[in-house]
Amino acid sequence: MGSTLIRALEAHASRHGCTSFYLETFSFQAPSLYIGLGYKVEYERSVYPHDIVKYHMGKQVSSGASAA
Repeated sequence: MGSTLIRALEAHASRHGCTSFYLETFSFQAPSLYIGLGYKVEYERSVYPHDIVKYHMGKQVSSGASAA
């Protein structure tokens, strides 16, 4: 369900000219979901207790291309 929602959002945004997608997620959430959808980790912030990491991720698509 999550990947379907993300792909729908990216497709809608791409139709309106968006070519850059950014998000933040924590290690206990779903970083592997985003990596599987083509996002790359741009920055990791490891200052949280219990070895929690915050990932800043991004994805670039060419103009007019589908983000999915």
